[in-house]
Amino acid sequence: MNAVERLWRALAAGDWAAARAQFRSHARIEWPHTGEQIDVDEYVARARTRAQRPTASRVVAEGRCVAVEASAGEARCAAFYDLHDGLIVSGVEYWVGEAA
Repeated sequence: MNAVERLWRALAAGDWAAARAQFRSHARIEWPHTGEQIDVDEYVARARTRAQRPTASRVVAEGRCVAVEASAGEARCAAFYDLHDGLIVSGVEYWVGEAA
């Protein structure tokens, strides 16, 4: 299991410490739907306040690149992450739908 799979399992379980542990300290996540690039601590803080916990329905990995299809309530997500030394260094998540 890679860091992205562990991240999404931790998010679904509400295990915020485990979610944070999947990232390198300088990692950033881009959200094109809001025009933001957020750091790891902000990412986890926002996940905590989400009305519904997200779940991944599909994870595809090739080398250091991992893609995820996920949902949180009515919102849907396509996400792409880059790994380095087994941890997430960057990602982009495209959220659409209600409460995205």
